[in-house]
Amino acid sequence: MFGNVVADSLGVYRSGFSDAFAAIFNKLLDFILEKSGGKQINYSTASKIKISHANEPEPETGYANYKTGKIGDGSLWEPKYIEANSSFVLNNKHPYFEFINNKSGLEVLIDITSQSALIENETLKDSTSKILENFRQDLSRRLRLISEKT
Repeated sequence: MFGNVVADSLGVYRSGFSDAFAAIFNKLLDFILEKSGGKQINYSTASKIKISHANEPEPETGYANYKTGKIGDGSLWEPKYIEANSSFVLNNKHPYFEFINNKSGLEVLIDITSQSALIENETLKDSTSKILENFRQDLSRRLRLISEKT
């Protein structure tokens, strides 16, 4: 019965109530995907809800949009969505964060890859080993694509 009241207030056909909400949800997803497009977006749904957003294009810095801060579990980084974009928080309280200030980029890369290799080599479960292998291959592919752009 509550659904009928909501359907009436939104002006949608009652038997198609779930379809209307699916349409609204899809429009919201389109909004999020288009948000970073840098142009005026105006959606009108069957329920007369209007979503509009003007977005200025962000300058290309060559680095991911990330934030620094403390992470509760003590990890060096944590994946996040920032402004509907995949990003991360870098833990500025992690001891390695300060340690890398005195190192070159190659030394940092060697540290991270050697510890990643150690974790992958010490993994006993085949399923976990396959996940780590896929992560390594995906990360290597993405880094290759970044290096080819420059």
